[in-house]
Amino acid sequence: LGLGIHGEPGTVSPVLGANALAERLVGTCADSLGVAEDDDVCLLVNNLGATSGLEMAVFGAAALAACRRRGLRVVRCLDAPLVTAIDMHGVSVSLAKLSDDADLAALPDTLLSLLDHDCDSPALTHFRRVDAHPVILPADPRALEDLPNRDAAVGDPDARVARAVAAACEALVRHEPHLTALDAQVGDGDCGLTLK
Repeated sequence: LGLGIHGEPGTVSPVLGANALAERLVGTCADSLGVAEDDDVCLLVNNLGATSGLEMAVFGAAALAACRRRGLRVVRCLDAPLVTAIDMHGVSVSLAKLSDDADLAALPDTLLSLLDHDCDSPALTHFRRVDAHPVILPADPRALEDLPNRDAAVGDPDARVARAVAAACEALVRHEPHLTALDAQVGDGDCGLTLK
C-alpha cells in the first residue's frame, strides 16, 4: 500500500483480497478527507496500467460497496486507466468530496458540473466527444492510387533517414539492460523496456 507511480516504496505489503483492499483504501481516503455518512462523493478507481479488465471490474464493485458500507453517496464513479506506468499491476483509489466543502464554494461551477463537463482526453474515452463529420481513411493503400501526387500522399522514405532511425533503434535495444538498470536506481526501472 502506498506504492508510488514511479516505484517509490509503499508503507506495507499486505496480501488482501479485493473486498479487504477496497475497504482499506476507501477507508484511508474517507478518513483523510473527513467524509462521513450521507456525504456526496466522486470515486476514482485507477488502473495502474497492467491490471486486467476483469480484475478492475471486481475491484471497482468492491470499492463501490466499501463506500456504501460507510454510508457515502457515490454520485459519480470513474473507473479507467487515468495515471499509468508500463507493466504496473495494481489500482489506486481517490475520493472527491462533492458536498459541504468550503474549498468548493469559491468555484464558479460546482465540482460535479466540472466532472460532467465535456472532456476530450485519451484516458477518459467514455467522455470523448464524437466528431459530427468524421474523416474516413481508406483501409487499403491501393485506394490512394487515383489520388493526385500519389508519392506525397503515401510518402517514400529517404534512405538516409531510414538508416539513421534504424541505427538509433538498434542502439536503444542493445543498451536496454543498462538503461533499465540506471532507471531502477532513480525511478521505476522501465525506461529501457519503454524504449525497447
